[in-house]
Formats: sequence, C-alpha cells, structure tokens
Amino acid sequence: AEDAMTDDMDQILGVDGLLALFPACWRPEEKKVYTHFALGYSGLIQSPELRLKDILSIIQAIFNYYANYLQVDSMVYAPLPYIYSNYPNGEELYSIFQAGARLVDRKVSMVVPLKKLEKLPMMVQGIARKAIEKGLYIERMLLDSSADHEKYVSLLGEENSVLSLSSFSHSNTIEHLQELMRLFPRYIRYFVVKNDEGVQAGCMLLVLERVVYIHQLVCSEYGRANGAVELLLKHLTQEHF
Repeated sequence: AEDAMTDDMDQILGVDGLLALFPACWRPEEKKVYTHFALGYSGLIQSPELRLKDILSIIQAIFNYYANYLQVDSMVYAPLPYIYSNYPNGEELYSIFQAGARLVDRKVSMVVPLKKLEKLPMMVQGIARKAIEKGLYIERMLLDSSADHEKYVSLLGEENSVLSLSSFSHSNTIEHLQELMRLFPRYIRYFVVKNDEGVQAGCMLLVLERVVYIHQLVCSEYGRANGAVELLLKHLTQEHF
C-alpha cells in the first residue's frame, strides 16, 4: 500500500536492565529506515549513565541489525533538537558520524521563550480582537467532539489550508487523531478556532515538560481572512501557557 510502513523499537539491554531505546519506522518497499516519521523526533533515547564508548557500540549494533537482519540499505537519521534534550552532549551525532553517516539536510526551528514574551505585536493583537468581533472563539478539542475532528481533518486535506505540518499523509485521519488523543491525553492537545459554521482553524500541540511543540497548524480561507490564526496564537502564548 502507498505509504506502507512498519513501526520498530529496538531495546538495548545491559546487565542492569534497559539502557536505551531506538524507535524508528521501517519502509520495506524503500529498504530504508527513518528515525523521524510522522508525529515527532526520535533517534536514540539513552540512559544518562551511558558513556561515549557505550553509545558507539550501541549505534554500531543498531546499524548492523537493520543491515543484516532487515536488509535495509540506508537510514535517514533526524536527531532530536537540543531544546528537547536533558543532556545535549552530542555523543549520538559523533557516533553516527564515526559509523559513516553524511549530512544531507539542515533545518531550523522558531523557539519562543514564553516566560520572557511580554506582548504580541500590536498588529497581531488588533487582528485577534477583530476575529472575536467576527464571532470566532477558541475551544480545546476533546475526544468526544466528533464533528470537530471531521472538520479539522478535512482542513488537513484542503489545498492551501495547511500552514505548518510535520507529518505524512497516512497520519492525517480521524482514527489516528482520536487514537493519539486517547493514548496521550497528557501530552497531545488540540485547539480549534470556531464560529457558527464550525472549525475554521486549529493546531495540534505536543506538550512536554519544558517545551510546547506546534505540530500542525491549519486554517480555512475564511479563518485566514478573519484572524483565526492570530487569535489562536494569542490564546496559546498569552493565556493558556
């Protein structure tokens, strides 16, 4: 099937138990493994007690497993951005470099320190006020809000409605949305901007201990013309968090 993939999770065990995890996605038709596929970042999740020599051995063992057991030709390794790490020491990147990895892409992220964010620009605040005057309002999308789920997913499929998206098409279904909300209620939250016609904009958030990551941001043509995104961002940055 198109976009066929298999979730994989390697467990690295030591004398004292679990030392590291390596979640990844295997695409058999490509003979390729991805460490970043759909919801967020991955790469090696390791115990802080591990040393460089341990990481070198673990990375080599993982590569050997995929090459020899699953007959994988290559791996796309997207490391966890430093802002998510408790111990950003670079040992993981050093280890994959020593194993022969080459850099093929670089990306940047916009990071907003909420504690230091005093006010949004006056223009954004003005647009958000006008959105309220137009009858737009904010709600957190709940698991039993099936009509909102349908409209949100339909926006993901509309041309020019997706403003920010870090996932592949297979994950943009009502079933997948509901599964994420059911399995991870503490960490995954959806907020929508609505009027009498239903959802006009929305976003999916991954809420961690120190970081809130906007995974998806979608908006209808009406919402874009009437300040729905500005109203949503104002609510998230000035009121909710």
